[in-house]
Amino acid sequence: MWKAQFVDWIILEDVTLRQASSKRLQWLILNGGELASQLLPESHASVSRWIHDAFQRRWKIIFDLIKNAKSSVHLSFDLWTASNGFNYVGIVSHFVDGKGLKRDVLIGLPRVIGPHSGENIATYIKKVIDCYELGSKLGYFVLDNASTNDTCLEALALWFPIDVSKRRLRCIGHIINLVVRAVIFGENVSKFEDELRGASDETCFEIWARKGAIGKLHNLATYIRRSDQRRQVLRDLQDELASDDVIFTIDLVVDGKTRWNSVYLMAKRALELRDALELYQIRWQKPRNDPRHRDLTKDFLDAEGWAELQRFRDFLEPFYILTKTMEGNANRDGKEGGHGAVWETLKTMDYMFIAFNNAAASCRDEPESHFKRGIECGWVKLEEYYKLTDMTPVYRAALALHPTYGYDYFEEHWNGTMRKPSWFKGMKTVVSSLYDEYRRQAEVEAQAQAGLARDEDSEDGHEKGLKSPANSPLFRRGNSIQKTTIVLTL
Repeated sequence: MWKAQFVDWIILEDVTLRQASSKRLQWLILNGGELASQLLPESHASVSRWIHDAFQRRWKIIFDLIKNAKSSVHLSFDLWTASNGFNYVGIVSHFVDGKGLKRDVLIGLPRVIGPHSGENIATYIKKVIDCYELGSKLGYFVLDNASTNDTCLEALALWFPIDVSKRRLRCIGHIINLVVRAVIFGENVSKFEDELRGASDETCFEIWARKGAIGKLHNLATYIRRSDQRRQVLRDLQDELASDDVIFTIDLVVDGKTRWNSVYLMAKRALELRDALELYQIRWQKPRNDPRHRDLTKDFLDAEGWAELQRFRDFLEPFYILTKTMEGNANRDGKEGGHGAVWETLKTMDYMFIAFNNAAASCRDEPESHFKRGIECGWVKLEEYYKLTDMTPVYRAALALHPTYGYDYFEEHWNGTMRKPSWFKGMKTVVSSLYDEYRRQAEVEAQAQAGLARDEDSEDGHEKGLKSPANSPLFRRGNSIQKTTIVLTL
């Protein structure tokens, strides 16, 4: 009886299988006891109130955690739309706590009412900053490349001491996304997306067909996947072409509109199914009783088209791996030192630079093609973001201060492989300036803390004894400098 009710609950309430078997649910059932019936919520409003009460209790814990942080408090935020259509901005803080542990803590998820302009979003960010009294502790801001984020930081700079150009970090995953989208879709991706938005099916097919082999494959994959009968034909063709009994067949992958990683996966799968798709093209016939049916022969891939697909697939594969790698958290428990740290941003962009340089060299003497134009567009976009990193010294400083790389990395890559001596010279100047800035700040902090310590000593010096080693100016100053070093750690 109990099991039947449990299964009914899973089905009727649309509970996922993982949720139904979660350790937390098991603990609640096993530890509820006889009083559980008295503790259960009476309505959804009760649950909402419980969550609000829990937030109020835990807010003080987070407030104290941030207040005692040894480092500056860095923020990342982004907009999110809930299933009910409400818009929210999620704000996450990143800092070193009082015990020296790296923390990533969600500190706000306010609902955004009104336009998604930078100025409007800034008002919600400001409320959260004020709530946690972060104004004097703000460090860097890690955001995607939307222009509204620039406007948002400029608005925040009217309230808080923020040097926007120096403190604005850009999401490397988003940079990769924009650069590779330019490779696939050309120099004006927004215009391409606007053309597709609201267009009829046939018009969408024609727009995609202008994007070379990638566009034709999109149309072919979309056409086949729209009908289970067509998908089954492709499966049967795989059976027919197989020399042995087929254990399983695979389906085409259709891209997620202009999400570049799905385009890569679509091309990769199509190349695996090339023989079956070529046979599908040979045998395809337009239905006689449907004159409005699309003439699929417009989207057939010839040998040149398959060759272009292969080039896209080979070029995009490292970027796909790079994107997955940089999605990591360099400070996640058990994976400290993993990927996603600031020092990896320039290293990643340098890798991309070399990849584009090699691709451009390989097709320099070739006639115009979608692939060749894509490489040119992607390289322009990459150089645009290279220039933006010049405004934020911490990118170069993080890599220069890395114990494994240091200045040698820039000497080898910027001065050597990439042939950018001016970049190398500028890097040394910028890193030295940033170091001097932190050194001066550390001296001020150390002197202030030493002064406070002397004031405390003068009040209770007779009780503790002036000859105690702990009261020696040298001992106090050493502690102050040591602590300041931690405070200034990014």
